[in-house]
Amino acid sequence: MPAHPVSGADLPDDIDALKGLVIAQAAREREYETELQRLREQLNLLLVKRFAPSSEKVSPDQLRLFNEAELDTAPAQEPAAAVPVAAHERKRGGRKPLAQSLPRVRIEHDLAESEKICPCGCALTRIG
Repeated sequence: MPAHPVSGADLPDDIDALKGLVIAQAAREREYETELQRLREQLNLLLVKRFAPSSEKVSPDQLRLFNEAELDTAPAQEPAAAVPVAAHERKRGGRKPLAQSLPRVRIEHDLAESEKICPCGCALTRIG
């Protein structure tokens, strides 16, 4: 609410009425402070959401949430004996080979002897 100037002629002469005005003004000021604090918190939250890193980095405050094991003073139990696990083979990755029944034709492309000489004078060599 905008404040308007108050002159001395506008104020009542009664002390109880003046006390009432001061109390009402103090209540309005508390409401404004509460609203201002709420708006500041909302602004800070929105700024964090907008400009904070978006990766899944762990806050140092959250590291303390799950440290009950560290706080436990009871002696740690010894690990159980080794658990047997059945051996297995990994599947070979990559493409499956083509069927042997498919026909295979090898085609080699060769250059003419005149094309095997580079413009700088060196001879090109066969690759593969």
